[in-house]
Amino acid sequence: MDTEALTVAYARVKAILDEAAGDSTADYGGAGRFWDKGAQALEAAEIFGIKMVAPVPDAASRRMRAATRPD
Repeated sequence: MDTEALTVAYARVKAILDEAAGDSTADYGGAGRFWDKGAQALEAAEIFGIKMVAPVPDAASRRMRAATRPD
């Protein structure tokens, strides 16, 4: 796996969330600025029972989506 690409992707997501949150003091259900705690914390973050990052689809799911995608 390309760790540099993952680092760049995390930095981009973090920048988007930082901009969206601005100066907000919201604690997001006690999670605080969960995206500031690293990529693994972001991936594991759950707020009010909702995962903040969708799981990576397995190969079967990707094939199903590709097969049902309209041309």
